[in-house]
Amino acid sequence: MYGVLKPKKMFGKEVVGTERSTFIINKEGMLVKEFRKVNLKGHVKEVLDFLIEVNNKLVLDKK
Repeated sequence: MYGVLKPKKMFGKEVVGTERSTFIINKEGMLVKEFRKVNLKGHVKEVLDFLIEVNNKLVLDKK
C-alpha cells in the first residue's frame, strides 16, 4: 500500500519483508508525513515533535 514491502536477506536467503515505517494520516485520509527506515531509538520523540509542530501551526493559523 505504501511501498513498505522490500527485499531483505534473512539467514542468507532473499525474502520479502516490511520496511519499518511510520505514516501520519489526517482525518481526511490524506498522507501528511512518512518516516522511512526508522530507528526505534528516538523515533517516538521524532514523531511527537512533528505532531506538536503541526498542531501548533494549526492553532496559530486559526487565530
